[in-house]
Amino acid sequence: MLQRRVLIFASLVIQYYSEDMCVQRVSIFLIAVALIAGMLGCEPTPSPTPEYDLTIASTAGGNVTTPGEGTFTYDEGTMVNLTAEAEGGYHFLSWTGDVGTIINVESATTTISMNGNHSITANFEAEFMIAAGAFHTVGLESDGTMVAVGDFSRDQCDVDNWTDIVQVSAGLLHTVGTKDDGSVVAVGANFYGQCNVGGWTLN
Repeated sequence: MLQRRVLIFASLVIQYYSEDMCVQRVSIFLIAVALIAGMLGCEPTPSPTPEYDLTIASTAGGNVTTPGEGTFTYDEGTMVNLTAEAEGGYHFLSWTGDVGTIINVESATTTISMNGNHSITANFEAEFMIAAGAFHTVGLESDGTMVAVGDFSRDQCDVDNWTDIVQVSAGLLHTVGTKDDGSVVAVGANFYGQCNVGGWTLN
């Protein structure tokens, strides 16, 4: 707007002095003034805010619910909330990867500052568990398999072939386990039908 006004003013002055010998010098002077005014009136275009990608994944045993899993794009400086949730039989272990700007890598709920492209993973670990009956003891390994010692008289320790177990319990003479798909297995004394759980699926 300022440049346009100066150019109009310059044009009027040139017309006024059109019969003067110095018209050429006046014209050059006024054009220079207009150009300077135009430069002063121009505002620099702001640089766009840089954007960075955040790629999120998880190991077996849980998932990232906030913001989710996959690749997300954020403006530079954005603080992104992170929430990881473990499945049954697992617990959250830590965040790994480009974790330099994560507030607490050992917390399932934390934040990360976006100052570059980051790729992170939520890590989960199977729960360890031990259960004891009257004369036997069973243990749940981190890989979902079982170990057992003690009285074998009613096959209550016959758990060597169990896999994908996430929870275990031991009764007087029997052992019960829950698998990661919700199904239930049991071995041992079945005097009262306490091991009749083959058709169970727990949600």
